[in-house]
Amino acid sequence: MINRLIHAFLLLQPGFKTWLFLSLAPAAAAGVFSLVRGKKIRRSLALAAFIFYVCIAFLLTVFPLPQGKGSSTVADVLASIDHRLFTPLIYSFRLSLSELAQGRQHALLLFLYNNLGNFILLMPEALFLCLLFDFSSLKAFVLCLLTSLGIESFQLLANLYFRQNYRVVDINDVLLNTAGAAAVLLPLALIRLVKRRSKAARQRRRQTKGA
Repeated sequence: MINRLIHAFLLLQPGFKTWLFLSLAPAAAAGVFSLVRGKKIRRSLALAAFIFYVCIAFLLTVFPLPQGKGSSTVADVLASIDHRLFTPLIYSFRLSLSELAQGRQHALLLFLYNNLGNFILLMPEALFLCLLFDFSSLKAFVLCLLTSLGIESFQLLANLYFRQNYRVVDINDVLLNTAGAAAVLLPLALIRLVKRRSKAARQRRRQTKGA
């Protein structure tokens, strides 16, 4: 199943291998620049990984662009925005189960590719913002939300420019993106809270002993 999911992913992203290779260049440049500036190796590697992630996320959410303009009107594009909360997710899940019962796995792979992919898309961003840039969990969540809204807005503008629905603008994508970010940020927030309370308790004990 995992092998087939990966194979489907590669098929659905033309040129992914080329972009994967090209993403290594800015990532390596960022890592080298960080080292030249005297940063630690671990931080430089983390920065390189962050840049690599940004490039890959850009590919997944923007490319491939349409080859030409379609014939859809502005009204058609705006009408295609899916603002039904949960309904498309439930429908596609039931459809994938129905297809799977008949021995066809394509619908299930497509469901996992779209929805699981949206869920994990901003997880690395949330992690990098907290651990690499020392953002609070709340600030990181807000930035992840803005990133998700930015992605959907860009896709809508691209649909309007190319006059076709090359990407589906869906409120459920924002929901899944932010849910994935929250799944990372909530444990991090709890860990930080426990550490702060533990540190405060140790300081109080030291002050008590000193008194």
